[in-house]
Amino acid sequence: MSERTVDSRPFYHEYPEALTLETHVIDARPGRVLLARSPFFPGGGGQLPDRGILRWSDGEVAVTDFEPPPTARGTSSQTTHR
Repeated sequence: MSERTVDSRPFYHEYPEALTLETHVIDARPGRVLLARSPFFPGGGGQLPDRGILRWSDGEVAVTDFEPPPTARGTSSQTTHR
């Protein structure tokens, strides 16, 4: 993992109207990526999760699922994109 930090308040709460975002990858593994900031709402409270595309200089991939942060209280904004 990188030493870069993640903002404590999710981007999608701060800027709910945003449709694009330039950010950096904190961690990447086969089929998963952890972003520093994410415009995607991971779902919850009866609301479906957002869907979209992650693009980079050499390609793109569809975001179809989210893995919630590993915390029982939901205080972390580190959502893994799949």
